[in-house]
Amino acid sequence: MMELTTDTSGLFDFYLNNLAGSTPYFHFTTEQTWNQSFFEDTDFEGVPKFKELSTIVARKAGQIDSFIQFGLSNYGYDEHGEKDFLNPIAVIRHIYFLKDSQAVGQKLLDEALNYFRQKGFSHYYAFFHAFGLSFTSSHGKLANNFDYIEALLLENGFKIEHENLYYRKILKNESALETKLDLEHTPNPNEDTETLTFYLDKKPIGQCNIFYLPDGNRVYLRWIFLIDEYQNKGYGSQMMAALCHYLYQKNYQELHTDTADSNFRAQHYYLKNNFSEMGRTRSYQV
Repeated sequence: MMELTTDTSGLFDFYLNNLAGSTPYFHFTTEQTWNQSFFEDTDFEGVPKFKELSTIVARKAGQIDSFIQFGLSNYGYDEHGEKDFLNPIAVIRHIYFLKDSQAVGQKLLDEALNYFRQKGFSHYYAFFHAFGLSFTSSHGKLANNFDYIEALLLENGFKIEHENLYYRKILKNESALETKLDLEHTPNPNEDTETLTFYLDKKPIGQCNIFYLPDGNRVYLRWIFLIDEYQNKGYGSQMMAALCHYLYQKNYQELHTDTADSNFRAQHYYLKNNFSEMGRTRSYQV
C-alpha cells in the first residue's frame, strides 16, 4: 500500500540512485550540499528562493517510490525582470515518479494543486527555471527524457511555458590562442559567481558571468555578450576560447550552459565553439 508522508529521510539516497546522472544538470553531490540546496536554497545573490516549501514523499513498504516538492517563492519578477517581493509565485519545483506509477504521480500532483487553491492561486508553474536547485546552477526545467512526467502535467491543464536547449563542453587541452583580448575577472562576494570582462586594446568589448558548481568540476555559463560593433569579426569565439582556457587552468572539467529554443544565433555560437547539445528542457504553467 502506498503512503504519502512528509518524512524525507532517505530522500538524498533516492536522489543519488534515481536522478543523479539522469540529465546533464542532475549532478552527484554531497549530502550537505544537497540538503542545503533542496530545503533551504538561495539564489545567486544569497536571497532565499522560497518562503513556503513542502516536500511529500510516496512510500511503499517504507521505501521511497516518488516525491514532489512545491511551495510559494520568496519573490516573483516584475516586467523588467527585477525581483518583486510582493508577488510570490506558486511553483511545483520537482515531481518525480516511475514511468509505471502514473497513479502515484497524480496523487502527488493533486497535493500541490490543492495547496495552491487553498492559498488562493489560480495561476501556477511547474519546473520554473530560476527556482531549481542551486547545485544544478538553478536549472529548474524538466529534461525531455522525462516525457511521461510532462504528459501528466499536460493532462492536468499545464501548458509548455518555455523551452531551452542545454549544452555542455568538455574542457580538454584548452590552449591559449594568439589574441589581442585581455581578460579581467571580478568575483561576486559569495565567491560562487564571477563576472569576466574582455578587453580589446584596453577597451571593454564583452562580458560573461559564470557560476562555479560545488562539485569542483563543473562551471555554468549564466550569460555572455559581445558589443554589437565587434560581432561577426571572430571576437565571440576568441572570448569563448579565453574563457575555456581560464577555466581549464583552474582545473575545471566541464562548462555548461543553455539557451532558448528560439535563440538560433546562440545555438550556432555554442555548436561552433565545440559545445554538445544535451537535450531540451521545459517549464510549464497553468
